[in-house]
Amino acid sequence: MSGLLDFLEMSHHGFWWELFSLASAGLALALLVVAVIAYRRHRLRRLFPLSIAFGLFVVKVGLLHLDSIYPMLQAELAISSVAAEFGMLSMIFLAMVKKW
Repeated sequence: MSGLLDFLEMSHHGFWWELFSLASAGLALALLVVAVIAYRRHRLRRLFPLSIAFGLFVVKVGLLHLDSIYPMLQAELAISSVAAEFGMLSMIFLAMVKKW
């Protein structure tokens, strides 16, 4: 546990940014699991793009944390993060307006 706390303190983003970022990724992962289970039970197709959006959020947070490990890839990771955000917004839009 102290290794994780040391990593969070050494981050150039700051301890609280890292902590809340990891917590939001954990929440998105939990929501992804709930959405996939609900999709399997009820076959509501609107839950499928929502599940993809939660998964993309977890990927986005992972990309942002790679910035702390590989600072030389900062530009590439920023572009990938924006692409993940675009995908998330697209999936949420599809989940809300698409009549399946």
